[in-house]
Amino acid sequence: MQIREFLIKFTEDVRLFNYKISPIFIFCYGDTLRMYELDIFSDMFKVRISLYDLDIVNSNSLDKEWVAKLRIMITELRLLRYKDEIQRRIFLDYIKLLCPNSWANLKYIERDRPDFCVFLEDRKIGFEVSEAISNNDANFRKMLKYTTGRNFTIDDFKLYSEKKHKTYHKNFRIENFQDSVILSSHHGLVDTKDIRNLIITSILEKVTKAVFYDRFDENNLIIGYSNIGFDNEYDFSEVEEGLLENLCDNNTFNKIIVCSGLYKSMIEYDGKGKLVRYNKLEVESL
Repeated sequence: MQIREFLIKFTEDVRLFNYKISPIFIFCYGDTLRMYELDIFSDMFKVRISLYDLDIVNSNSLDKEWVAKLRIMITELRLLRYKDEIQRRIFLDYIKLLCPNSWANLKYIERDRPDFCVFLEDRKIGFEVSEAISNNDANFRKMLKYTTGRNFTIDDFKLYSEKKHKTYHKNFRIENFQDSVILSSHHGLVDTKDIRNLIITSILEKVTKAVFYDRFDENNLIIGYSNIGFDNEYDFSEVEEGLLENLCDNNTFNKIIVCSGLYKSMIEYDGKGKLVRYNKLEVESL
């Protein structure tokens, strides 16, 4: 099919699949995959895409430049709420690290309070998902999502950020350097302690709310992160100290997991905040 036909069909497929999602709809990531055969300048390409997170899962076997353009076209469709995209990405990052060889077959439901329930062997495990990120970094990331790869000039970036991110655009670094545009969420150096404090704050906020959540055989909290400043034992221990000092006795989470798909890392704390384990894993591609 031609690109225009594909975009119409893909939009329809995504909406139909996401309409099915409910607290009683059990599925696995493998169920969300669809194959589309596209005609690009008389060359045929088979593209495998998830209707759940809109990822092109066979991108490594396709032309990189063409895949980048296709991703931009899919982004422009705005088929998912940005909040849902982030929540699903963090959850998928975690199950990929949890079950690196079988994650695509793991059955779960998407729900609310907690956000997911995973069926693992004969147990039901609830997962609440959040992200440790500042408002400034979140706005900057959203700006990048809708601007990069579109041949923006420095003036285009500045105009877009001023229009769409009025509160934060002055914090962004948008400069020319040797005929290239430099983009950063901040000016100057970053205090890496900030990400550790954000992680602790994100955990404590969710712990307070979780007393009202539904209970399963096990209830866990997943905190996603993508910033530098949380990648060694000292960082993990500093968060442990913050949790041991501040976690209340009525914490209902059995495990607190801090994970990053970017760094392929997973750090686990128990319900009292004690560091249990940490590792970096490779995930099997589909």
